Amino acid sequence: MREQLSSKTILVVEDEGAVRDVVVKMLATFGYRVLAAQDPQQAIEVLNGEGESIDLVLTDIALPETDYGDFFTLLAANKWKLKVLFMSGYGKDALRRCGVPNTGVDFISKPFSVASIKKKLQEMFATATVG
Repeated sequence: MREQLSSKTILVVEDEGAVRDVVVKMLATFGYRVLAAQDPQQAIEVLNGEGESIDLVLTDIALPETDYGDFFTLLAANKWKLKVLFMSGYGKDALRRCGVPNTGVDFISKPFSVASIKKKLQEMFATATVG
C-alpha cells in the first residue's frame, strides 16, 4: 500500500528567507509536514530533536559560512535513516565543489517548478531509504 504524502516530513535547509518560505509553502500544499532551517547548525538541531520523524532533507548546496564537509558528511552518515535531496542554482557540479560526489545523489536545479519538485519527491519516496 502506498503511503499518503501527509505522512512524510521534510526538513528544508535554505539560507534565503524568501526562497525558504516559498519552498515550505509549496511542499505543505502537497500535504507534507515541513520543517525549516536557515543553516546547517539549525538543521542539525532540528535533526537531533526530530530526526526519527524526518523522512527527507531538502538542502541548498550554497549556504554561506558553512563547513560543507561536516554538514554533508553528517547527512551522508545518515544516522537518521532519511533521504537527502540537494538543490542549487549553480547546477549539479556545485556538489563536487562542496566535496559531495555528484554521482549517486539526488539533485534538483533551482529554480524548480511545482510539477518538477512534486515529481522528484514522489520518485524519491517511491524508493527505499538508504542507510
